Amino acid sequence: MPVEDDIAQEIHFTSGLHHYDHLVAGESFAKHEDCVPLIDPAKTKKISEFAYVDGRFMFAGVGRELGIGPAIRLNQAAAYELLEQDPYARARFHVRFRVPQGWNHVGLLGVKHLDVREGWFYPNRPGAVHDTWADGSEIHVALKHGWEIRPHEAVVFRKASL
Repeated sequence: MPVEDDIAQEIHFTSGLHHYDHLVAGESFAKHEDCVPLIDPAKTKKISEFAYVDGRFMFAGVGRELGIGPAIRLNQAAAYELLEQDPYARARFHVRFRVPQGWNHVGLLGVKHLDVREGWFYPNRPGAVHDTWADGSEIHVALKHGWEIRPHEAVVFRKASL
């Protein structure tokens, strides 16, 4: 069953397709004050390891677990309850998040730049606060790593039966 038009549009306008961060200071680094480089070439002349993951084929694996319509909008209280009861629910949450103090890693939740031509950024500066939409599994990972999450609302989908 298809998702309602308003929810489909909301997903379209609040979802990014990729996360490309190298976290090395320089002209190619993310252009946002809440993104902090983890490597400064002026101080670290050589890195001993580098990993690049091309996740395009991962879409094939995650597609089988997508929820279907009709979707139900949840208010703040119901969104909190869903996060506590079913962290892997097929749902999208509109949340306010705070990067934890002492965080020294990649950003976990994407935020759309105000200037859409800049795409998305993934804040990793400790104390940074932003609002975004994220999948329930992304929220679950952020919570497990100490990120403060406050849901505003959620949209929950039905599980597809095989």
